[in-house]
Amino acid sequence: MTSDLPAGLSKPALRALTAAGYTRLEQLTKLSEAEVKRLHGMGPRALDLLRRALAADGRSFLEPKVEVRAEQPYAAIPIKVTMKEWGRANALVGEVIGWLSRQGIEFAGAPFFRYWTIGDMDREFDLEVGVPVASVVSGDGRVIAGFIPSGSYATVVHFGHPDRLVESLQALQEWGTRQGLEWNSRGEVWGGRFEFYLTNPAEQPDLEKWSIEIAYQVRDNSARRETNRPRR
Repeated sequence: MTSDLPAGLSKPALRALTAAGYTRLEQLTKLSEAEVKRLHGMGPRALDLLRRALAADGRSFLEPKVEVRAEQPYAAIPIKVTMKEWGRANALVGEVIGWLSRQGIEFAGAPFFRYWTIGDMDREFDLEVGVPVASVVSGDGRVIAGFIPSGSYATVVHFGHPDRLVESLQALQEWGTRQGLEWNSRGEVWGGRFEFYLTNPAEQPDLEKWSIEIAYQVRDNSARRETNRPRR
């Protein structure tokens, strides 16, 4: 495949990238800037050229981080759905927001999908579509109350169309492996796997300009207790 790395890269920088197997800008979106900088031969000017080339294509280096988060209550609607039926999950965002508005309950963050198990086109995902709230709520059977568990989370923001979210999910998982992180999961069940939809569609209808934060809870002594699904 033809290289699309920017013209003007120094020979040492180009050799460093090609020796590591990187010949396409798309490959660099799965690496943090710090990881690229560590390649022998990469200097500030080369990094700036790569940064600008990625930005011109609406992309960037992967910039994950690990941060500690406090427990956060939420209201949500659980659903089991395959990728073929994903519109049913998307529709629940408006339903949860509408329910909270009718109850006069204050939002405390962006709508999210919380994944308990991961499916595919034929196997069902088990997830909750929810919204963080300022204080604990009482559900009504369809809408349930839950908590985003406290603990350490590896996070990264995906910029662009949600259809390409899988690329950022894979990149975060690969980055976590390189960092020696262990996710808070037990078998196929996740204790804390979230996607927060930061962009308001009413304000920005262009899906290519959306921002979605991915957050995976990192396993530690406290997180080991969070893999059991709460009773409803």
